[in-house]
Amino acid sequence: MNNHLHEQQSQEVQKDLVTFFSDSPLVGIELDLDRDKSLSRDIDL
Repeated sequence: MNNHLHEQQSQEVQKDLVTFFSDSPLVGIELDLDRDKSLSRDIDL
């Protein structure tokens, strides 16, 4: 694949992603996406 073509496609994907999020009904809502790392769980090894 041509490097210039790859860059152009990558920029288009980024623009589409930005448009997706900017058009989202969640715009302006503050979401807490931090994970609580203090919780543990049992795992079988």
